Amino acid sequence: MTCRNLHYRQPERQSGLALLELMLTLGIVAITLGAIASIGLQQSASAAAKTQGRTIEQAIEDLRLMLIRQESFASLNLAASINLEVWPSNKVQGGGVFSEWGSPIGLSIANGIDPNQDVLRVDVPDVPQNACAQLATYDFTNNRLAVNGNVAYNITSAGGTISPINVATVTANCSNPLNDISIWFGKDN
Repeated sequence: MTCRNLHYRQPERQSGLALLELMLTLGIVAITLGAIASIGLQQSASAAAKTQGRTIEQAIEDLRLMLIRQESFASLNLAASINLEVWPSNKVQGGGVFSEWGSPIGLSIANGIDPNQDVLRVDVPDVPQNACAQLATYDFTNNRLAVNGNVAYNITSAGGTISPINVATVTANCSNPLNDISIWFGKDN
């Protein structure tokens, strides 16, 4: 019986090099995971903005259909729209309607735009920066849109016409961590 490996000695490892290789590998993994998370967050923000846009558009379309024989939106407010059940039930809580981001949505008659009460204003506060432009450029059947008070789209008689939507205005005004978007809808659109 011969023992060949009796005097075999393993070569010494350089532990400093192994630690450096491990740290480099972990760094690459962290960068990769960060990039994947960033893409996932952006897709999630985009999906939330699209969902919010569809929710608002559907609520307004339902209100237009319900009030088609009425001359105006007179006496319509958020509470009335909740009673008419135009909002998804999972977004209605405690007498309010909440956005995809948990902020309270406002709905009011836009008397300043049209004294005939033919225009509704929907306010969506606290829209995250990564969802702001997506929501602001959603294909609404609206008459006017403002981001943080700056008009980016307007086909009403109030102020100058801005059509199509001014993407530069949207981009410049969606730069805050949280942004307010206001959308005006005419009765007969």
